[in-house]
Amino acid sequence: MRILYGVHGYGLGHATRAACVVPRLAQRHQVLLLAGGDAHAALEPVHSVYPVPSLGFVYRGARLSRSETIWQNAPCLLDAFRGGRTRRLVEDLMRAFKPDLVISDAEIFTHQAAAHLGLPRIGFDHFGVLAHARPPVPRGREVHLACATALYRLMVGEPDRVIVSSFYEAPARRTGVAFVPTLLRPEVLAATPRRGEHLLVYLNRARHQLTAQLEQALQALDVPSIVYGAGREGCEGRVTYRRVHRLSFVEDLADCRAIFSTAGNQLVGEAMYLGKALLVAPEDSTEQQVNALAVERLGLGLRTSRQAIDLHLLRHFLERADTFPAKPRHPARDGTDAAVAAIEQFAGELGVEHHEPRRAA
Repeated sequence: MRILYGVHGYGLGHATRAACVVPRLAQRHQVLLLAGGDAHAALEPVHSVYPVPSLGFVYRGARLSRSETIWQNAPCLLDAFRGGRTRRLVEDLMRAFKPDLVISDAEIFTHQAAAHLGLPRIGFDHFGVLAHARPPVPRGREVHLACATALYRLMVGEPDRVIVSSFYEAPARRTGVAFVPTLLRPEVLAATPRRGEHLLVYLNRARHQLTAQLEQALQALDVPSIVYGAGREGCEGRVTYRRVHRLSFVEDLADCRAIFSTAGNQLVGEAMYLGKALLVAPEDSTEQQVNALAVERLGLGLRTSRQAIDLHLLRHFLERADTFPAKPRHPARDGTDAAVAAIEQFAGELGVEHHEPRRAA
């Protein structure tokens, strides 16, 4: 089977899913991989990658700027919706590669081009838990959820099948939706968790999210902290700053006492597997707000807001850290096998083995 696989480039969660599943698919199928942004660099060691532009968020100080995010992403959106240069290039790739199946992890050009050419599509991401299922939503976020899912559906359309990778499940809204656990990297599966003393801090945009107030609180803690994502290295008092590297990060994750982070699906799943307590301060997005509620609901840790983070809260969390993962209410396992099985099952259901893409009128 010939598979064209597109990966959204913001953050590392999308790339980590692809890094787990693409090598497995490539053992039995021919795979053409497209990715941009953070995902492109992360996936290059795993599989050859064709670069495409990527959507992203824009911060001003510690706050997400919605207006500037829209403005910065407008050229990509117009290109994808109106058949601009990048989408035409992706369509040309599809015509040349002749994929039997297109998989997209929230990558807009792949979704739009495949829909335009009439190719069978599988949506494989985490946001599908909001668009294609009914998870519990924090009070007051109902309108945000409706807007976020409407935008998501506008960008990716309605795939033939959907695979949701998530550390929690929810009732599906439609048929053809499969849930799989978070996909775990080989380094995580091989790690031996130990109860260390340091607090691991991961903020996917720490240059904007690591405020002076938070740094002061970390310096005042009775335990050391290791901070990833701040864009610098070295030790300053009780805080060690490190650049993101998958091996050192997994070592620090396995050895930490607890984790303070945003509420990305990937890190939460890895923390569950290693039995680490979480204090999550979600980004101002419905996806992360729902994830944070699930962390609290499943007994994995606490949720808070960036504005509420102070020394008292961090100390309170660390005092309780050992109690959270003791009796998890959700089994932690690797979703890679289930994801590959779901892809191949859906491919069979769609009858795509000998499918040829049609040319657009």
